[in-house]
Amino acid sequence: MIGGTQRWATVLILCAATIGLAGQADRSAAAQTPEVSFTSPSPSRADRAQISQLVVRYLETWNERDPEKRRQLISDVWDPNGTYADPNRSGTGHANIDAMVAKAQQLFPPPYALRLVSTIETHNGYVRFSWAGGGLPGAPLYFAGTDFVRLTADGHVQSVIGFADAPAVVAPPRS
Repeated sequence: MIGGTQRWATVLILCAATIGLAGQADRSAAAQTPEVSFTSPSPSRADRAQISQLVVRYLETWNERDPEKRRQLISDVWDPNGTYADPNRSGTGHANIDAMVAKAQQLFPPPYALRLVSTIETHNGYVRFSWAGGGLPGAPLYFAGTDFVRLTADGHVQSVIGFADAPAVVAPPRS
């Protein structure tokens, strides 16, 4: 595990890699590999990279405002019968997940975007990571959560259970 200061530096780098400064998905994020923590037995380097990219693309799905591109991301990331549930929304299947994400985007227009704020942990076909949104100029409402993901045997998202880690609050202005 990384020490406190080094860990926060890593989290900040991962945040920058996951979204652009304007709050849009950063297309160069695909070239980044977020830190992934594993339990025994440790997956291969290729499996770690695949899981990292899956999480990056999953977050891109929430940030993609173009409906056609978002639907393609959902198709690439999710199993056709995949499910999502958090305290405020749920969906099953590509069309319902797309509609759910579109509705969430209406509530949080640009420059709101989700960004990775933790390492990615995985074992036995499950993945866990934390994300945050807002808290930026033009997007002052800050919210955060942790998602627990179940993967299919071929590496797609089978299910996501989302939890709110921080209630939505207005972030103090940055100086």
